[in-house]
Amino acid sequence: MQSNNEKPKSWKLLSMLLPASMATGTIIGAAPDASANQGFINAVAPMAQAGQQQYGVPASVSIAQAILESGWGQSGLTRSGNAYFGIKCTAQRSPHQAGCTSMPTREVINGRSIMIVDGFRTYATGADSFRDHGHFLRVNSRYAPAFQTKSADDFARAIARAGYATDPNYANALIRLMNQYDLRRFDASAAPAKPKLNEKFKDLAGKYSGMLGSVRANSTNANGGTWQEFDNGLLVETPNGQFVIRNGIYTSYRNAVNQGVKLGLPLGNEGSVTGGWKQSFQYGDVYYMADGKTFNLRNGMATRHRDASKPALGLPVNNERVEGNAVVQDFTGGRIFWTSQRGGIAVVGKTYEQFKANGGVGRYGLPTAEQKENAEGAGAQTFERGAITWSAENGYQPVVGGIYTTFNAAGGFDKLGAAKSAETSIEGGWVQTFDNGQVFFSNKPKQGGAAVTGGIASAVESIGADKVGMPLSAEKAVPGGWSQEFENGTVFTGKYGSFLVSGDIAKKFKELGGVEKLGVPTSEETTIGDTVVQKFRHGEIRISNVETIVVRGAIFAGYDSAGGAEATGAPLRNEYEWNDGWRQDFENGSVLGGGSADFNFVPSQIMERYEQRAKELGKPIAPAEITETQISQVFQNGSITVTIS
Repeated sequence: MQSNNEKPKSWKLLSMLLPASMATGTIIGAAPDASANQGFINAVAPMAQAGQQQYGVPASVSIAQAILESGWGQSGLTRSGNAYFGIKCTAQRSPHQAGCTSMPTREVINGRSIMIVDGFRTYATGADSFRDHGHFLRVNSRYAPAFQTKSADDFARAIARAGYATDPNYANALIRLMNQYDLRRFDASAAPAKPKLNEKFKDLAGKYSGMLGSVRANSTNANGGTWQEFDNGLLVETPNGQFVIRNGIYTSYRNAVNQGVKLGLPLGNEGSVTGGWKQSFQYGDVYYMADGKTFNLRNGMATRHRDASKPALGLPVNNERVEGNAVVQDFTGGRIFWTSQRGGIAVVGKTYEQFKANGGVGRYGLPTAEQKENAEGAGAQTFERGAITWSAENGYQPVVGGIYTTFNAAGGFDKLGAAKSAETSIEGGWVQTFDNGQVFFSNKPKQGGAAVTGGIASAVESIGADKVGMPLSAEKAVPGGWSQEFENGTVFTGKYGSFLVSGDIAKKFKELGGVEKLGVPTSEETTIGDTVVQKFRHGEIRISNVETIVVRGAIFAGYDSAGGAEATGAPLRNEYEWNDGWRQDFENGSVLGGGSADFNFVPSQIMERYEQRAKELGKPIAPAEITETQISQVFQNGSITVTIS
């Protein structure tokens, strides 16, 4: 009639098990063929008596229940599966069942009678069905009071009170059948013999004699071991030895089995833990605490909890439960999330505290991997929609949303390290800085995100992500380093430093041929009066409200070797052709050269005289020499010396 954990239902609802002629009404009293009824009773009586001898259920009660539940042996379940009692299938197999079969049955749910399909135990023989009926009542703690009664009638009333069936007349129906067919006559000859202690347990039973109470049932062989039950415990022989299950652990183990939870054979005896005791089994662990609470860890929960290679969780504080798409269980040090896809994954310690305090599963989703740490002590744990990272310097930081998606795609913690701060908003999106780079995510549709790593990342951190904006390309190698395009300009990094080329300087830089012509930047952009200036490996760009002046190429080499703007002053105009070469004028003189001559700076004191004799003297072949009293400079065809007054 019931599984170990199903709600009680009316025995009248077994219409799916009965022949059509018996699908309605209350099945009490003589059936159309009285001789057939007596034949049925005579056939099942020995099986009921054997069940009474093994488990203590009065044969008269078993026979009366079989009459009601099998329709005098004519139900489809009885004929196809040797099942006389309609016991539901559960995850915990009975030692007597042969298998399961699905059959339609009528159930009452929320006051409505509906037809469903459910699984029922089947048996190799009818005798096994009767044995399983006795076993079912004996191991299910709700029916324990029935076994303390003194008569078959009281036994029938006790199982009815315990919820075997919801029909208030169920016990009376059984008793009427027992009276009508004198079924109690089968009880006397079936009185169970006092269960005997298996000799193999003699020594162990003696050791625990004051704790286990009396032998409750003869020993049985099941699930690869030999079991003998006492009033207050179990003795079990396994291939690894003999063990005792007792006290609160026994109660919890028995309740778990009754609810269909498979724990299997014990792996050892109980051991003490902080605040209680623990015993491990094939498929889980049972905890019994000093305050009387009991907790079961089973299957994936126990596997993860036992794994010493992963962060410890402490003691359980509740039993597992279903939350959303996972089975969860809480411990003093965290929580295990179990799914069929990933198994058991724990979130522990401060990571779990951060997880709970910042939205939990609703924000992060379920964990996808155990937490990990690197050699520096920084660590991370990933979830379906985010991650939590930590380091000694920057504490615990969340990584969520589009930043997390990009972070994960770029190699996650293994490549980028821990977050240095939470994400921040910049023009065009968001950015988050990590130990080994930044992750950007755009607020523009379809632009997505990008990770910036290596030297470029250091440059961005130094310059400021808010200044460079969103990345537009991947980094690329340039002479002397690397570059990467951003919304607000190009970031360069390498042997000459890390700099951003942006705005009008960037436009002019690109117009002049970029890195190929001017090289990489060697300074940041500065402002002198109304002029912005930036220096490059092979040039300098100056932009004011009035004009743009560029110092480049060989002229820049002469300008740079003379000491740059500190020596020559600011450029006054762009380069121009002069004296069969090129010239550019500065506040303190001019840089000129060309042809076979190098470019040199000619101070203004020399230029005043040189301009008059340029054709005659040719081009300067060396920098000017300056002393306290004079300035002199050598040209291709002569020299000029000017006395300093």
